[in-house]
Amino acid sequence: MKLIETIVQKMSTISTPQRKFLVTLLTTIQVLRGKMTFRNLSRYSDLHEKTYARQVRKPCDFPMVNSLAMTTILPAKTTKIAAMDCTFIAKSGSQTYGLDHFYHASHNRAEKGLEFSELAVVDVDYGTAYHLSTWQTPDTATLTQRLGPHGTRIDWYVRHLYADGPLLPLDIRYLAADGYYAKQTFVDSVRNFDLHLISKLRHDANLRYLYTGPHTRRGRPKQYDGKVNFTDLSRLTAVPLSEHVTLYTAVVNSVSFKRNIRLVYVCKRQGTKVLTALLFSTDTALDAERIYRYYTARFQIEFLFRDAKQFTGLTDCQARSEDCLTFHVNASMTALNFLKLEDRQMFQDDHDHVISINSWKIRKFNEHQLERIISTLGFDLSSIKLHPDYEDLLNYGTIAA
Repeated sequence: MKLIETIVQKMSTISTPQRKFLVTLLTTIQVLRGKMTFRNLSRYSDLHEKTYARQVRKPCDFPMVNSLAMTTILPAKTTKIAAMDCTFIAKSGSQTYGLDHFYHASHNRAEKGLEFSELAVVDVDYGTAYHLSTWQTPDTATLTQRLGPHGTRIDWYVRHLYADGPLLPLDIRYLAADGYYAKQTFVDSVRNFDLHLISKLRHDANLRYLYTGPHTRRGRPKQYDGKVNFTDLSRLTAVPLSEHVTLYTAVVNSVSFKRNIRLVYVCKRQGTKVLTALLFSTDTALDAERIYRYYTARFQIEFLFRDAKQFTGLTDCQARSEDCLTFHVNASMTALNFLKLEDRQMFQDDHDHVISINSWKIRKFNEHQLERIISTLGFDLSSIKLHPDYEDLLNYGTIAA
């Protein structure tokens, strides 16, 4: 609670009553058991369920809260990148805002539900991701109203990046996203935002070698020297990464992006099979090893979705309006963020440490229950906290690393 209270109190743009509510809400999400409904939240705090229902209708600057928290806790010297991805949430009914058919990765098909776009910060050295901002993707009809008849979901993701991207740490130069974002509109928008994109290409991507030979004829100099063919890797530079992984790289021209890119062809041997992937970066000076490292680090954003769904009630929203849905999802992700940042604060120098959100939830519940018992029975809280076995009580039931 101390970390949450310290960060929230710095938010001068939020009124004092809302700061108190935000501290109570985020703290309660971390300790509650069961679903994150208004009634269940009221069971673990002194606020009524109607107070929660009323407060979530009000806007809250969650991106600024998360930005302040990361600036306070994360060391400046670690390697960080930005990452974007979407998550699908199943939702029944017909009156919920944003209800449409979206891609559900777990089922590998489009299904009816809600989609949320996530902008996160990935600490590459520490191997974990931190939430910055979540936007809900509108349904097709609403998207057309807001962006015009030619507006697409990619345009909405770009708007998300432009709105909350300025809150990213200043030392971030790269944005990693999966192959869905590898479209010219998104590539150009990321470059206009002064970031370089690292993403994945289709195996049939139209790529051309750059011509580096002499120019002897009159007229326009020759620019390209044939299409890239991955059955012949002789024109690519091999970079052995490990016994089973080899990277092949070159600066090539992408026809669809209308720009030169740094291509990385990944070959990974698994028994008798060879798995391949086409990665790229708009920064042609970036080496192949870092492109591979940054893109694989992007997957940490998936653990944000997993942990929020399992432990902080990401899928438990009872509301149907746009403002309430946005508040709920960002509150869930922010509560998770503070657990991860508190863990980082405690194990700052231990790079081999593996975080367990389940253990943190158990610890937070134990702490809440102990303080409730002590205060109800009128015991001296300070003397009990100084007892050598108090820490063992907090960790009762946690998972040993």
